[in-house]
Amino acid sequence: RGRRVIASRLVETCKHLLCRFRPVTWPVRPATGWLCSTAALWRTSTHTHTASGENTSRQAHSPLALLHRRSQAHLSVGTGPLSGSPHSSTATLARSDMSRAGEAPSAGAGSHREGDDASDTTATATEAAVVGTTVQVQASSEVGAAAVPRQKLSGYDFWRDVLGSPRTVVAPMVDQSELAWRELSRRYGADLCYTPMINSSSFLRNPKGKRGVVFTTAPDDRPLIAQFCGHDPDMLLAAAQSIQDQVDAIDLNLGCPQHIARRGRYGAFLMEDWELIAKLVRTLHEGLDIPVTCKIRVFPDLAKTIAYAKMIEASGCQMLTVHGRTIKQKGQLTGIADWEAIKAVKEAVSIPVVANGNILYEADVDECIRQTGVDGVMSAEANLTNPTLFSKEGQHHVWKITEEYFEIVKKHDTPWGFVKSHLFKMWHACLRRHVDLRDRLGQATSMETGEAVAAELKKRLIEAEARGDESDIAHGTHAAKSGPHEVLPYWICQPRVRDLEKDQRVMAESQVKCAELATAKAAARALKKEAERAAVASAPAEGHPAPVSPTGSLAHKRARTEQDAV
Repeated sequence: RGRRVIASRLVETCKHLLCRFRPVTWPVRPATGWLCSTAALWRTSTHTHTASGENTSRQAHSPLALLHRRSQAHLSVGTGPLSGSPHSSTATLARSDMSRAGEAPSAGAGSHREGDDASDTTATATEAAVVGTTVQVQASSEVGAAAVPRQKLSGYDFWRDVLGSPRTVVAPMVDQSELAWRELSRRYGADLCYTPMINSSSFLRNPKGKRGVVFTTAPDDRPLIAQFCGHDPDMLLAAAQSIQDQVDAIDLNLGCPQHIARRGRYGAFLMEDWELIAKLVRTLHEGLDIPVTCKIRVFPDLAKTIAYAKMIEASGCQMLTVHGRTIKQKGQLTGIADWEAIKAVKEAVSIPVVANGNILYEADVDECIRQTGVDGVMSAEANLTNPTLFSKEGQHHVWKITEEYFEIVKKHDTPWGFVKSHLFKMWHACLRRHVDLRDRLGQATSMETGEAVAAELKKRLIEAEARGDESDIAHGTHAAKSGPHEVLPYWICQPRVRDLEKDQRVMAESQVKCAELATAKAAARALKKEAERAAVASAPAEGHPAPVSPTGSLAHKRARTEQDAV
């Protein structure tokens, strides 16, 4: 109830400020959505939790502090509602928040206008009620020394000093790269991790999400980059600002090729709207206290891909992850990632570049760096099937990694839905042989039932390894970018290797079907145009009615159809 009261007072303050200053300094765009986003920011600041369950600092996420950061995209220091004389409480609050954000306000910012004393007093009282703390208005024009600005690094300075020059990276994955999985991956060689992709508009409406958790972290969960998606610059900035104090950078998703991204207008479906992408990146770069990074896909045209990457860099991106596949390469059409395109992007830009695609084994990381010259390598699917992918300590048993994962899951109270999805992927080689356990896992609804299935799988795997039967040991090799690798026994953690020949056949068949469909559509359009021309040509001249045909006859129906078409 207290939060609702404070939020309503915040909206009143926003309206007051907008009514006074918006005609001069604010864009023509309606401010209704801005006010809703600001109120949502206050709710976000009170519901964002760390892994230990403690609320984040109320002072850093106070409504007026968020109001100031939210308005930075529209106002410059020294103008607008957050400026004024040293006697104004709004100026004092703006200075304190700018000091926190690493900005030094100018000594002569703004001027005190006569006749506004009464309104300033009213605004002061309202702001004090919103913040919920005592606002001390300085009576003199002297302001305390500004705090030391927070340094915002960029490019390779950010890569080295903040991220620690990571070589191996765990990709952002929806409902997959949660806190427990990130901790497990870090134990086995991951240098940098991303949060799951967060929808900016949904996060502002409901920070906890449907499963009660969207963003969680812990003190040792660093370095960490949070990925957001969206197409509204203001909402994207508001969502990113609400957690920027808990991560090292904010990543913009420009690579998701799934159908849900088409409906939501984000991810790879923004690739053709360069103007919007530049605005999104620039808004985050100018409005955040931490760097902004981007994850993209490539175009079939290499020159267009290079120009695309340069445009994103010029907009303010400080690190670029390049997935070497096009927007159509997904599902059975995934195919092979284009490392040559990644290499070309790396040579064209001056910021750190991370490669994504074709990583199955730890040796593939070195091979990718050797062939492309990138600064780091990211893995998504291979990491899900083998969380020990980046480990240099040899082979790891599936049941041991499963037990370790359960231990971490209990520590962080991870929802069972996340855990269940991970088990299906980690056990992919085992469940092909033990189909009954696959069915039991599919029916499991709690952590207890999942642990029972894991215990039974452990028993069977130990027996199979001790037995050493030829039927339980795989033979042969398969090709990877780093060379041929022996197929591992199914009780050992391993990647899910795609049948490239099958994928190529499916891709060829798909291309043929697409060509046939395009031809059929073109023929249909041609027939339609020909029918329209014929109908126009057969239409009677003005003043000369068409001859009457017997009602119900074929000629009459054809004439009526042609007239309707005209």
